[in-house]
Amino acid sequence: MKKSFTAKNIILFFKDKDNISGTRFDYFISNKLEIKFEPKNTVLKNIFKRDLLKLFKDNFLQEKIPKEIKNGKKYILEFEVEQEYDTFQVSTEIQEKGTVWIFNQVLRNSDKNAKFSSVEDIKKHPKYGELKKIFGGEVPRDWLESYLKQQEKMIQLFKSPEWDLFEYKGSGTFMQYIMDLVKKLGYSYPSWNPSDIWLVKEKDEVKKEIDENLKKDGRTQGQTIYELNDILRKLIREKRVIGLSLKKVSGKKAKFEYVNIDSRIFDDKILKRVKKKYNVPRSNIKIKLNLSLNNEKNSFKTQDLTINVGNNSRFQIKDNDGRFRNFGNLKFEYSPSSSSARGGKAPVEKVEELMKVNNVSFKNKYQNYITSWSSQEDLKNKLKIYKKKIEQIKNNVEIVVNTSDEAIENFELMFGEGGNKYLANSKLMQLEFIWQVLQITPSNNYEEFWTDMIWISLKKGKDFAPHGKLF
Repeated sequence: MKKSFTAKNIILFFKDKDNISGTRFDYFISNKLEIKFEPKNTVLKNIFKRDLLKLFKDNFLQEKIPKEIKNGKKYILEFEVEQEYDTFQVSTEIQEKGTVWIFNQVLRNSDKNAKFSSVEDIKKHPKYGELKKIFGGEVPRDWLESYLKQQEKMIQLFKSPEWDLFEYKGSGTFMQYIMDLVKKLGYSYPSWNPSDIWLVKEKDEVKKEIDENLKKDGRTQGQTIYELNDILRKLIREKRVIGLSLKKVSGKKAKFEYVNIDSRIFDDKILKRVKKKYNVPRSNIKIKLNLSLNNEKNSFKTQDLTINVGNNSRFQIKDNDGRFRNFGNLKFEYSPSSSSARGGKAPVEKVEELMKVNNVSFKNKYQNYITSWSSQEDLKNKLKIYKKKIEQIKNNVEIVVNTSDEAIENFELMFGEGGNKYLANSKLMQLEFIWQVLQITPSNNYEEFWTDMIWISLKKGKDFAPHGKLF
């Protein structure tokens, strides 16, 4: 059975295929599929290309004409890869475990010159099989390249044989200790700290120091988390502990940023000055809630609500899972346009708290929106309230459809047989969220709301943990 020409299908197709027409080759997928090969002569090159295109024709639905590039003795065939709804991704757990493995090989090494200089260096390492086991097979080249850049930056900053063995989260790890401690203080770890892995020297001594200092506090929970932040700041400055927030490296080199290390920034006057660079006038805040349908009319064209805050910042607000196989709540993802900066997710409780401060209310709870109805008439009645809200926001939001009536008709189709009620439910949540935000007055409060949304997405401020960002 032929399949679509998508990243996932291509990777599965090439599994265990490393020889075509007697010519060995390698490949990787980023935004495009590139197949590199080095034939002995022109005849073999043409045979290779012919056989490869026949394989694609026999196994995939779409015929693809590649762009041919010559690079010395090598040739590259570049193919456009189709986007897929359920995009193949390396799970977060695999990504993080891979980083831990790489760091253990180089950062803790007593040899000052120990490092990986190329992707091939990683593949030749005697323990490379451990990394392959983490990935469940060959490691994608783009991830090897990202790991290579990560370790180059970390060697500059943190190379030392004094680090304890880097461990992924789990029983007995330092990260688990921190997670349990924060939970006792009444906080959610992901909302307080975006760190994916921790580096620590003399783990037991550090834990003892943290515990002893916290016992001296004995005040409210809120003050205690601030005390923990102060202790961690001290330990980070001493290079005895560092929590790292990780992101796949897309630039030529990895970048590193300390966050919340200098407590002086939390002074109201300084904080206001620092946050000023994120301020954007209302006229430059553009909102798009696409309520049109795709060509087959069995789904909305997009799954998210997007807000462009000026030219440099963007929010995507959509379902947590993104696969729409069940009802789910929203996530609030911020991404800067610059590759030298890093985005993040705004903690839901902080979003709800920020809205409450601005005298509007939003509950990120799918059960509060349409999940069931007794009849078509019942569904129409439930949608009436949303029609009014569409009317009220359509001058400030790009909804793509021509009228609120058309938007409601699309919702009826999505909640009907053959439609996607899970996506429809998510769109109603997005509609309610942006309707509430647009009630914030005056305009300077509305503008400040988006500045604060960026700030909490970046996990900056006295409520958040000091940490490092590697991206």
